[in-house]
Amino acid sequence: MNDTPEHVRRLYVEFFNQKTDAERFKIGFQMMEDGRRMVEVALRQQHPEWSAAELKVGVFKRMYRPDFTPEQLEIIAQSYLAS
Repeated sequence: MNDTPEHVRRLYVEFFNQKTDAERFKIGFQMMEDGRRMVEVALRQQHPEWSAAELKVGVFKRMYRPDFTPEQLEIIAQSYLAS
């Protein structure tokens, strides 16, 4: 989906092109962290009874579901819960 107007997209590209590699990396990392926090807040609201470990598993599964098979996700989830 691309619903961003072209003039806004150009401004965004120009903004990032003015940044150093280190600044772009930091911005990207912060965006990932912000996304993780949003998932965590949503899951905490849906499952207030979850422990910290269960919340960590929930965040992991939500964010990395496309990257692993269900079996792999479960193995990783169990390792989180065991530690």
